[in-house]
Amino acid sequence: MKKKEKKINRLCLKCLNKCKQTEDIILLGCPRFEFKPQQLEISFRYTKENNENNNR
Repeated sequence: MKKKEKKINRLCLKCLNKCKQTEDIILLGCPRFEFKPQQLEISFRYTKENNENNNR
């Protein structure tokens, strides 16, 4: 038999500590909460304009 995977609470997913609670527990806050460092991505969107003034 396979064990069911325990779904971790959303607040605990963002936390650095290992004391994770299951999804069925309602957490309003945690005194041990520490943010996990995250890599942020910034996507730039730009278009190339074809102006006569820019073709120097």
